Amino acid sequence: ANHAGGAFFDFEELSPKGQADFRTFLAEARARFIKHSWVIAIAVPIGQADGENGWNLQAFAPVVDRIFLMAYDEHEPGGEAGPIASQAWFEQSVARAAHGLPRSKVVVAIGSYAYNWHDH
Repeated sequence: ANHAGGAFFDFEELSPKGQADFRTFLAEARARFIKHSWVIAIAVPIGQADGENGWNLQAFAPVVDRIFLMAYDEHEPGGEAGPIASQAWFEQSVARAAHGLPRSKVVVAIGSYAYNWHDH
């Protein structure tokens, strides 16, 4: 009704089981969206591209049109004070997250904000 071109999904703190369910949801959305040529995009926190609750981005690539790599939050208010995305962290995190993904699906999102750490 509003002539949208698709949908953007941003679910960040998902367990491995939650991520599997999210991929199932996206695959179901894709099956419905494809007949309208609607785009499916997701945002993913690249600081979690690996590790305990890491995102397996290659598993998401077949069911989405765009993967927005959230290239920020190296440091957050709940942790130690530091840059939002230092140069070295940014380069390494983006390279690691984008590895093996189709270039046509990758979008790098850059944070434009700051934190004020009161206790540091």
